[in-house]
Amino acid sequence: TGSFYINTFMTFKQLQHFLYELEDEQLDFDVMIHMDGEYYPVNDLQICNEKEDDRLDDGHPYLEVE
Repeated sequence: TGSFYINTFMTFKQLQHFLYELEDEQLDFDVMIHMDGEYYPVNDLQICNEKEDDRLDDGHPYLEVE
């Protein structure tokens, strides 16, 4: 039998769906990430440049946290 990989991480397409479900008032809130029991603000959305960082594919978007 062959093995297969199941993606357990959120995709940007899934995030987009969740954002469409929010109320307009919620869309005005600061974007926060919950990690290790703490909340951290997101400062920016960046696009990976493979020439500067090869840990993500070129063009992969990521959220930058303070």
